[in-house]
Amino acid sequence: MDIKEYIVGIIAVAVYLVCFILHSLKFIDNKWLPLIAGALGIIFNIWYSRSVNFGVFVCGLASGLSATGIDQAISFFTKLGSDKESGTNEKESDDGRD
Repeated sequence: MDIKEYIVGIIAVAVYLVCFILHSLKFIDNKWLPLIAGALGIIFNIWYSRSVNFGVFVCGLASGLSATGIDQAISFFTKLGSDKESGTNEKESDDGRD
């Protein structure tokens, strides 16, 4: 098993954790987190590969922005789960009767 096969995912999780900490501290406005995530992904990938080229840049950017996608997916599924637990569903509440 070579760590190079999983580096994009590892960097994405690391960026997600850093952005999660920044978000929980209310240190930075949410609108800047995707930009910070992309930059952190690039920086972490440059640090890991110890070189700068287009492939390193693109893989780092993909890792950073996928951390934003991970955050959005977690938010969506937790909201979906809380809606089902509370019994509020838009389709159920709108039965079409006037």
